[in-house]
Amino acid sequence: MHTMKENYIQDFFSATNHQHLLLFTNKGRMHQMKVHRVPEGSRTARGVHIANLMPLEENEWISTALVVREFTEDRFFLFATKQGMIKRSASALYPRSRRTGIIAVSLRDGDELIAVREVNESSSVILTTELGMAIHFPCKDVRPMGRSAAGVKGIALRPGDAVVACVTTLETECPEIMTVSKFGFGKRSKLELYRMQSRGGRGIINFKVTPKTGPVVGALPVCDDDGLVLLTSDTKITRIGREEVRTVGR
Repeated sequence: MHTMKENYIQDFFSATNHQHLLLFTNKGRMHQMKVHRVPEGSRTARGVHIANLMPLEENEWISTALVVREFTEDRFFLFATKQGMIKRSASALYPRSRRTGIIAVSLRDGDELIAVREVNESSSVILTTELGMAIHFPCKDVRPMGRSAAGVKGIALRPGDAVVACVTTLETECPEIMTVSKFGFGKRSKLELYRMQSRGGRGIINFKVTPKTGPVVGALPVCDDDGLVLLTSDTKITRIGREEVRTVGR
């Protein structure tokens, strides 16, 4: 796929024509369409701008895309926000959408939706922050709520801190968490080092932030045969193998 300047690929997944494509924005809205409504293109095509398929407000963008086959009561969407709020709602509450979208989660002033994950009762979640903290707790600690609810506190943030990533155990069976900082530093840590805690606490240290490393910008699960693609602010792309980043303590 060719991308325009300052653009990059965020999500890549396979889907069938009659599955539902759910697009969640940073302002907490959800748009829905069938996959076949997305124009088909060649392998190297740029595609079409999302504004041609659905309306977006000023300073609004897609933060998460999910593909869902059916909406059931035993599957849940887990919402995580920049200010540390978290919400769990049954997927059955999201079977349809209006042309202008629907409210998927209510946000406080200045808050943004950073991630939506599909989970079940046995899943757990890890929230990581800019200043190097992380908290790991069971998803069942977050009671199911209505579609427009604001959620509850997932992590207590220190002044100047913000949530940058949300990793759930349902996403993968990968045994390690990769953390990357603003100035290009990265490390891998075993998932077992992130002990389970109660929701709403300050968490534990995940990454030692210094002026040299810069704040944390992301975290994701990695497996033995994974490769990593790093994209910089000036659109440079670097691809490395997982084994090139050593495994260290949390």
